[in-house]
Amino acid sequence: YFAFFYPWSNTDNDTFLQGIEEKCNQQADVYYKRSSIIKTLEGRPVEFLTISSKKWILTKNEKL
Repeated sequence: YFAFFYPWSNTDNDTFLQGIEEKCNQQADVYYKRSSIIKTLEGRPVEFLTISSKKWILTKNEKL
């Protein structure tokens, strides 16, 4: 098998994620959160995205 993927820079990724964020912010019922959880060895952020419905989002954290 052979696979090819067009090179995807960190700038391309930031632009892509900003576009998703803008689309989510236009929807009143969509919850969007983007956070950096760690940095790669090159110093680039590893992003963690949460995209969900606001219907079940709690206003405070549940006790475990």
